[in-house]
Amino acid sequence: MRIRLLKLQNWLVLSLLSLLGFGACRSTKDLKPDRPVAHQPGAPARSEIVLMYGVPTANYQIKGRVVNGQGHPVQGIQLLRLERGMEATPDALHGDPDAVRAYIRDNAVTSVSDGTFHIRFSERPADTLRLLVRDVDGAENGVYRNQIFSLSIAPEDYSGGQGWFSGTVSKEVTVRMEELR
Repeated sequence: MRIRLLKLQNWLVLSLLSLLGFGACRSTKDLKPDRPVAHQPGAPARSEIVLMYGVPTANYQIKGRVVNGQGHPVQGIQLLRLERGMEATPDALHGDPDAVRAYIRDNAVTSVSDGTFHIRFSERPADTLRLLVRDVDGAENGVYRNQIFSLSIAPEDYSGGQGWFSGTVSKEVTVRMEELR
């Protein structure tokens, strides 16, 4: 009975391995290309198999200044990075108020007296970044309309990338606020 069980187990394992294609896992040294392959500097040789695990990422640094219609700095403006899939607010976090508060705490910055701000984060590479810009100090420094600020990222904006790391993007921007009163 025990031998029969072992034979069945071996047959199942071998069948599974052949179905999954483990027989094809061998060196590529002996393979002849179907067309000539030009070696690119920095690329792995034909006989090397590069395995990567993870998700492509990039670092972002956004420095900037918040100004009013006359170009004067505005203090007390909150800038919140909106992730992909978030419409205009972080309320898309499954309606969980604690998750929304935690997201704002971890991802928002507020402009200081000279209107400057600095945001740093890591995320998947993107061609557009969006910031929710809103007046959070009330009438203290003027009342301004909330807005979504979009920032375009071009492929040449990424520097120092290698492998799954796309590089770092540093941008300097000016956010112009529309006064309500």
